[in-house]
Amino acid sequence: MSTLIYFNGMLKHEHEITLWTLDRSYLYGEGLFETLKATQGFIPFLPEHLQRLFQGIDVLRMHLDLSASKVEFALYQTLHHNRLKDAYLRLMVSRENREIGSFEPGEGANLVVLARPFQKPSLRIYTEGISAKLLEDFQIFPDPLCRIKTTNYLRPLMAHRIARENGYDEALLQNTFGNLAEGATGNLFIFDGKKTITPPLSEGPLPGVTRGVVLDLMQKNYMDYEERPVKMADLLSAEEAFLTNAIKEIVPLTSVNDKPIGNGKVGAQTEKLMQLFQEELQYRFESYESKRWGVR
Repeated sequence: MSTLIYFNGMLKHEHEITLWTLDRSYLYGEGLFETLKATQGFIPFLPEHLQRLFQGIDVLRMHLDLSASKVEFALYQTLHHNRLKDAYLRLMVSRENREIGSFEPGEGANLVVLARPFQKPSLRIYTEGISAKLLEDFQIFPDPLCRIKTTNYLRPLMAHRIARENGYDEALLQNTFGNLAEGATGNLFIFDGKKTITPPLSEGPLPGVTRGVVLDLMQKNYMDYEERPVKMADLLSAEEAFLTNAIKEIVPLTSVNDKPIGNGKVGAQTEKLMQLFQEELQYRFESYESKRWGVR
């Protein structure tokens, strides 16, 4: 069966999709995207993803003639018409350009939703952790564009590719202050034995949805945490570290630059947060099912 793609209000087969060559996402990387995961037909943390998307639309001064509820409908429509329960979803928003060589945007905007069967990450990354390499050449300058997820994704993409080519699972990125900002594919957390620490948004990391959920979980469960600048020395002296993103959720980080973090194994604090996160997922799924079937 051919995959169906949501494209500007219609579901079309892949071979029917055509993007105008003056699309500004193609020309300049001026677009937005969200990566989401569906589980048992439910898209967890969708309100948080849509909030970040619409904040990005405001920052880029784009006009999308759709409400958050209609974008939500587009996501579920794409999921269900592809007969998928567990899926990888990609939501993209871009706008057109007036003419080639012009910086003047056109009036039109494109909304695209892709859905693919979800392939679970290797169990190894959760039981053994992953390795990372600090790449100092790809530095982040904290500015308003750091707060939104744009299709201009070259920095993390290239950093991740170079890390993988050199035998590492992930890349770590610094900001222009010399502090650690984030991983190429996720937000960074460390545990110093007393509290969990993550760089604040003022340091340049993307405001990850999973990052926000983890911060909320720590607050609800009275776990000590702090948002403050993190230096490489802090990571190397930490007892534990982990990365977060929407697809892999919470992934233990057990070595950096070939040096073990703590004892080089997945730590108890990380395991506790992984468990709390799964409980939160289950709670949200049950709440979704209750509303779906009218159960109170």
